[in-house]
Amino acid sequence: MITWCFTLKTQQIGPQITPASLTSLKKVRGKQWKQGGRNMKFNMPICCNGVIHFIFLIALLFRPYIMSYNVESGDTSTMLRVPKDTRRGTHDSSCDMSIFIWGKASEAERFICLVRLRKSVFAVWILTDYESSRWLRNLKVRTKGVVGLREKDPKLTGFTVMNGDLLVFATETRVYS
Repeated sequence: MITWCFTLKTQQIGPQITPASLTSLKKVRGKQWKQGGRNMKFNMPICCNGVIHFIFLIALLFRPYIMSYNVESGDTSTMLRVPKDTRRGTHDSSCDMSIFIWGKASEAERFICLVRLRKSVFAVWILTDYESSRWLRNLKVRTKGVVGLREKDPKLTGFTVMNGDLLVFATETRVYS
């Protein structure tokens, strides 16, 4: 169900974590945190339960995974596996994944949410068990042919999760939720 629709305008909100800021963070803590030669989404970090998380997308020798780093304790980084179903087809150029916070700020528990877009199909996963990297698929929706889209053959250009529970996606001309 579409709750609102308007033309897309680009806007940058809030401070951005950059590779340079992480390098200075590493020097302050005196710890080593190697990024490696993988496709890390520096522009989409999340902080969940006091821990910074980044998603690494596929490289030739590696599967996608999420890396976490506890800034307060200075612990070494931890790797979280992504759901098995999301790893299939990650080599496809239409595949994109990002992580977000799931749950309202007022709620006691907040979770990591993984959104995958591949061939115009969204899959939303919630991390239910941090220690064992156990995920629960919350939503799967095909955007082509959805009743209410104002475009005949929409080309998706981006997506995000807002307010901890609302999937918002953009086409070349409109934004939908």
